[in-house]
Parts: sequence; C-alpha cells; structure tokens
Amino acid sequence: MDDKFTQIKNKLITLDIHEKAFRIACYLISCSKNGICYPSEYQISKELNICRNKVREYLKELEEHKVIKIEKRTIGTGKKAPSKYTIEKDYLVPRKKKQEQLDQLTQELLEEREPISQVDLFDYDWLEGE
Repeated sequence: MDDKFTQIKNKLITLDIHEKAFRIACYLISCSKNGICYPSEYQISKELNICRNKVREYLKELEEHKVIKIEKRTIGTGKKAPSKYTIEKDYLVPRKKKQEQLDQLTQELLEEREPISQVDLFDYDWLEGE
C-alpha cells in the first residue's frame, strides 16, 4: 500500500472476529469515502494476500457482526460489478473528529513544551571530555 494511515476505533479491535476479517475491515475503512467503498473481492485478495474464497468468508463474518453492509451490484445487462460496502458508523472515525484530535494533540504538545534557549540548543558540555 502506501505511507498513509487509518484510524480505527477500539470497538473494532476488541471485536471477536478472525484476524484476517479484522485486516479486511481495516482495509475497507482505509479505502472508504464517507463509509462507503467498492473494492472487488479480487482487489481485496490481491492487496491483503488472502485467498478469494476466504475473502468471501471473512466479508460474511463482518456482515454477520454488523461491521459492514454488503450490497451486490450489477451493471446494465446483468454483469456483476464490485459490491458496495458500507461501514457501520460505530466503526468509523469521522474525518472532522480526526482533525479536531490532531489539533488538540498539537495544542497539548505546544503547551507542555518548555521554551528552548540558545544555550540549550548549543550545549557544548560534551566537548569537555576531549
């Protein structure tokens, strides 16, 4: 994948599901926009290196635990299209909340930090031993 990150709620971490189902849930959350995504089973299988049959099994497990809703889709003449996956709101960290959390952490770090003096920046005590 890439160097981006995804926030997940503790509720998903503590859920009693298979670890590969957990990985699939994290993947779906990471590629979702507003809690909705459309990766194919093949794409999920390829990205996470999980057999396609197992991907189907773990997707069903996630649906049974009400982590996701799966909506089968077809294109015009009945050709299959990637399913629509809707992640339940209980398992999503709202984007606005993410930014608020980052702002709050930044503010807390700034408040905790003591002013750095020029002497602290250029501490030459380590030269005394030479």
